[in-house]
Parts: sequence; C-alpha cells; structure tokens
Amino acid sequence: GSREQDMPVARTFDRAAEWLRRNSEHKNFYLHIDEFDPHEPWDPPEDILHQFDSRGYYTEDWASHPPYAKWHEHMDAKTLRNFQARYAGKVVLADKWLGKVLDAMDQQDLWRNTIVILHTDHGTFNGDHGRIGKQQTHEFAAKNKIPFIIYHPRWGHGERRQQLVQNVDVYATVLSAFGRKIPDGCHGVNLINVIADQKAPTRDFAIAGEFGKSVTITDGNWTLHQGPDVDKPLFWHGYCLSHFNRSHKLGPYKDGRRPLQSADQVPYDYCETWLSNLKVDPSERNNVASNHKQRVNEMRQQLAAVFNLCDAPMELFARFKLKN
Repeated sequence: GSREQDMPVARTFDRAAEWLRRNSEHKNFYLHIDEFDPHEPWDPPEDILHQFDSRGYYTEDWASHPPYAKWHEHMDAKTLRNFQARYAGKVVLADKWLGKVLDAMDQQDLWRNTIVILHTDHGTFNGDHGRIGKQQTHEFAAKNKIPFIIYHPRWGHGERRQQLVQNVDVYATVLSAFGRKIPDGCHGVNLINVIADQKAPTRDFAIAGEFGKSVTITDGNWTLHQGPDVDKPLFWHGYCLSHFNRSHKLGPYKDGRRPLQSADQVPYDYCETWLSNLKVDPSERNNVASNHKQRVNEMRQQLAAVFNLCDAPMELFARFKLKN
C-alpha cells in the first residue's frame, strides 16, 4: 500500500510547514490550509487503525466510504465499530500531520506574532441518531457543533469562550487582524474582540441548514430544527450551480434563479419540527417540541428575524412557515 507520507493529509500539511519556513520573515502573510481529512475515504494506516480495532482491515464487507443512512439497515454492530475505528484513525492521522505545521511555528518563532485559526466545516454521524455518514436529517449537534480554536499571541491562552460563533466569522476576524475595514453588511463577527474580552458579544443566534432541506437555529441553550413545507416553491438563486445540486432537478433560469422541481426528494426526516434542550440533552436525542410550543414559536420568530437580517429569499418564509 501507499506510504503514510504520500497520503494527501501528510503531503498537504508537510507543504504548509515548508511554506511557513520559507515565508515566515515577511512582515505580513496569510496561509490558508484547506485539508480534506478526516473525510471519506476512512482509510488510515493500519497501525493507527489497530489502536481502535484490533481486527484492522480484516473484516467482512470492508468499505472505505460509509453509507449515508441508518447504520443498522446496512451493517451489524461489529461493522459499525470498524467504521468508527477508521474514522478515529483518520482523526489521529490528521492530528499527527497537523503537528508538522505546529512544529514549523515553533522553529520559526511564529507564536509571538501570528494568529492561528483551526476549524472545520461540519461533523458527521458515527452512530449518533442511529445513523452513519452525513446529510439524511436535521443539522443535529453531531454535524453542526464543530471545533473552533483560535490562538492569539496576547490574549486568551488556555481559556474557553461560551459565545456563539460561526465559520462566517473567520472573514471578519482575518480582516481585523490585518487592520482592514470590515465591509458594511458583513454577517461575520470580529472574534479578536472576544479573545481579548470574555464578555464581548458575538451574536444571539447561530444558524445552519442545507439547500432544500430543514433549517436550524440555536441560542446555545435551545436548538430548533424547522422542517420545510415541501409543497411551497423553492429556487436555486444565481447562475453558478453547486455540484451538491446534482440530486435536485432544477428548472430553467428566469430572473437569476432556477426552480426546484423535485420536492418529493425531501425525506420526512427533514420535515418534522424538532426542538432540543441542550442543557439537559446536548446530543439532541429527544424532541421536546410538543412540550414547549411557546419556545418553538419564539424560536421561529427569531429565525424569521435572522432570515431578514440575511436578506433571505422571500419564498423561504413561506416554505418554513415563518412570518416576514
């Protein structure tokens, strides 16, 4: 098989470390490392896999990509365990090679004047909610509660913050670090303020979602997953198609948008209104919407306010049963 150092994760972080060694003397620099792992295929070196499953790759029906489905419909518990072990191995592998970049930071004495931001795009089901893989249902915590770590040379060392943040905040934070003006209308929050001051505000609500499916809003204590009314119209806005829309049948362009013609592709799992109390149920195992109808209505009102703030297309208000 391939050598570990030839795997994409190793090559990406190794090149990034070399870039830092070459460019660390510049007064200002920006390095963005887009590392794919720990993504499918879940195929870590077997010596790492053995840390989590002594069977290694010698299992029945081995596959590097999990199905995006309820796991018990496709595998037994031992096979699930091997998928979980291989995902854990991929995390260890990524962590190991990220260390090469951090070593370069040490070697070039960059911690004294460099900001480092570490985050990801989403999580994945690994037995959570009886599922494995991505998509399938609401943006539960297993998918939307992601790592977000910032190192600043002066403030916040070893501290945790409780404020709500989103990936969109990286843009505003990087601009601020370079002393650039944050454009009017920017939805991102400058997180340097939060690093310097534990009480600095960010946002009252964070949102998540997937095109054509449900939308999620949280205040950090409660999370509402609002399912769509699939009989209401939905449009893909803009002329550039995302490759994620291969599963959707889109109609012709008109006025800068294309209608979705495959509402029947939205499964029921996306349509149920779901409310979670994160203080007592951080993994979102229980839907308490029927017991907290007032809370659901309040969260819907806040979701409408966020839609307005983001200039969301008007059809989304009707699709998610919200008042504009």
